[in-house]
Amino acid sequence: PPHQNTVTDLCFCPKPICNTENESEPNVTEFAVTTSSDGKFKVWICVDGSVVGRRSGRVLWTCQFEGYYHNLSCCGCGFSEDGSLLALNFEKYITIWDPLTCELKETFNSPLSDDVFKHVTFGHCDSS
Repeated sequence: PPHQNTVTDLCFCPKPICNTENESEPNVTEFAVTTSSDGKFKVWICVDGSVVGRRSGRVLWTCQFEGYYHNLSCCGCGFSEDGSLLALNFEKYITIWDPLTCELKETFNSPLSDDVFKHVTFGHCDSS
């Protein structure tokens, strides 16, 4: 199973992201993220089946990274419009990550101790 507990959200990156670490062969990747009440989020990438020893041409989603934030329940996720940032909410915290490196970039929290975020989303077009 993708998580040990209930999957609380699933989001797809709106645009494939180009990883230019290897400039001679940039790698364009499609991303998806799942969140769970087990406190974890997982970043999934779309690969051709031949990459993992399966039949070529068959599309598979494989877990690229698993993360957490202070062992809090992860309730929601959302990508920025250009796909360069990933927002995840962990109870009363909203965290911003780089989806390519899974590096935590920023953390925001509610000043009210009883607030728990259920959803997170970036603005689009004029709202971003």
